[in-house]
Amino acid sequence: MRGRLVAVVGPETGDQRVQVVVVDGPLQPAYQVDRLADESRSGMTLTIFATVNCIEYTSMDHQRGPVKTRRRYTSSRRDEQARQTRAAIVDAAQLLLLRDGFAVTTVAAIAAAAEVSVETIYKTFGGKPGMVRAICERGLAGEGPIPAETRSDELQSREIDPRVIIRGWGRLATEVSPLVAPILLLLRAAAATDPDMSRLQSELDDRRLTRMRSNAGALAAAGHLRDGVDVDHAAEVMWTYSSAELYELLVLKRGWPIERYGEFLADAMISSLLA
Repeated sequence: MRGRLVAVVGPETGDQRVQVVVVDGPLQPAYQVDRLADESRSGMTLTIFATVNCIEYTSMDHQRGPVKTRRRYTSSRRDEQARQTRAAIVDAAQLLLLRDGFAVTTVAAIAAAAEVSVETIYKTFGGKPGMVRAICERGLAGEGPIPAETRSDELQSREIDPRVIIRGWGRLATEVSPLVAPILLLLRAAAATDPDMSRLQSELDDRRLTRMRSNAGALAAAGHLRDGVDVDHAAEVMWTYSSAELYELLVLKRGWPIERYGEFLADAMISSLLA
């Protein structure tokens, strides 16, 4: 092998020179070859990785100039576009479903309203049940940057008076119920004839009961439940008062103001649950 570059040694800064060692011939046993280079020429100590015939030992200027670096890929723009597309689909689905009903509203109509392809909807949500679930989840989050469930948890963590906690739940209900109850009532109607929607209704009911059981457990752990009321009983009471059916009866059918509705929920739960 002729003129093989073995190593580049020495500092690689803009103000110093780079030392280059070039060799000729095959690698030799250590006893046949002297040192790679004269250390006095470079003023440096070379690390010998193998013994070779050194035919050239020279220096070259370190080239200055900007180093091209690979731009780090960021997906923030793509993520934001996906978020906007998802929001547009949910908006369109909610509008059409509440206006025209579940049976009449097609995925194609929602796609046209959201200005996306049908394929995009199926990839994102899997069909109408997935869109209904997304509408419900957005409604349950309430308004503002902090989800209602998170605000409920924060209220329970900082407040020791159970009556204040429950009145806080009543106020959250006035925010969440108008957003989620209409779509839950639509889901109830669709579940009578659509197996997928029936399964979704059961899923959402079970999820709400689980949440109410968590709230009831917190009240019980703090000793706030009155005698004869256990966690399961308290959870079922709160599950009933948080139902879309009660909102339908009092607000949609009887025309109660939403503030009165929230106060009623709080008063009823305090009377039913607390010592």
